[in-house]
Amino acid sequence: MKILLVCQCFYPENFRVNDLCREFVARGHEVTVLAGIPINRTTGKFWEGYSPKERIEDTFEGARVVRAYNSQRHHDAIHLAMHYFTFWLSGNKRARKLSKEEKFDMVFVYQLSPVFMAFPAMKVAKAQNIPLITYTLDLWPESAVNAGGITFAPVVKWIQRQVNKIYKASSKILVSSKEFKDRIVKAGHPADKIEFFPQYAEDCYKKLPKNPEDPIENEIPQGFRIIFTGNMGTSQSLETVVDAAALLKDYPDIHWILVGDGRDRDKVFEYSEEKNVTDNVHFTGRKPMESMSRYLAASDVALLILKDKDLFNITLPAKVQSYMACGIPVLGCIKGAGANAITDANCGVCCDVNGQALAEAALKLYNMTPEERQQLGNNAVEYSHSHFAKGKLLDRLENIMGELK
Repeated sequence: MKILLVCQCFYPENFRVNDLCREFVARGHEVTVLAGIPINRTTGKFWEGYSPKERIEDTFEGARVVRAYNSQRHHDAIHLAMHYFTFWLSGNKRARKLSKEEKFDMVFVYQLSPVFMAFPAMKVAKAQNIPLITYTLDLWPESAVNAGGITFAPVVKWIQRQVNKIYKASSKILVSSKEFKDRIVKAGHPADKIEFFPQYAEDCYKKLPKNPEDPIENEIPQGFRIIFTGNMGTSQSLETVVDAAALLKDYPDIHWILVGDGRDRDKVFEYSEEKNVTDNVHFTGRKPMESMSRYLAASDVALLILKDKDLFNITLPAKVQSYMACGIPVLGCIKGAGANAITDANCGVCCDVNGQALAEAALKLYNMTPEERQQLGNNAVEYSHSHFAKGKLLDRLENIMGELK
């Protein structure tokens, strides 16, 4: 099958769409990717070696990658909007050219934020009269309201109209959280068009034995290790970690290990200094995704945390799948879909999103025996294999695509 895979964010940016592309190619499909110019998420600037004049077309793991222009991604609202809309406009132009150059069997949108990245995909699907699958991982306009702070009613309504156009044009809407389906149906779209399709963990996420010889053992402090991995942004509520650490000063062997980077990293670090908990809250910086299983194996508990907001409560974060695949107990400072998955799997402890509740939940895990925590980790792996197995999910996706062709 000839697939046009559309996602503004693509390699060398680190998103799961890279792995999906790799798997499509490995399964014998011919893949063309329409993506934006990659952005360094820390600096907001173009990735080294890429610019509007360089590497407009390249390859990735056997797939052809066509780049549409997007501006650099600085954190203020105006530059973010420009980043989003420039890809929409440039992507439409590239889509028209692609429609004339190459005949596809299917268009697949890996729809992160912003939702507007789906419009170029719609152009190709309509021009060639082929199926369009939209994989909704960020729900709009909810994401614009909760994460972007957009509350001006006319703008929210305008976004909803654009979203409705995308969903109406889609042959199938896949959603990464069951709760997304209810919202989309309430917006007026048929339920039989929407299907829950959870994310899977990449192959590099797997359960590893604790290795005393691993250099990571000397990199992070000894004691009871609670680890967070990934983006350190405004959505993660990492100030709550600092508040919990401050409440647990009588337990100096409890260490909070924050692995990653993001726009809130410096803010959280400064807050940890203000609260005088730098002996217990540790910042490792960004690490390669391929090393995450080793960091998790060296730790006792993995932390899943998101602010208590409507959108986040109906989102099943991809970190759930990664943690479960690594067989580590999960401390879920989260409500809704994420908490439900942890509870269903019986693989950890959940709490409200505040420092007191997080401190109490951490103590609950701290006071368990190693055998009890190991059982939680075993439950996590078992649940991962039953619900988020990569091979099973990709087989199912191919069946969905085959039925639409």
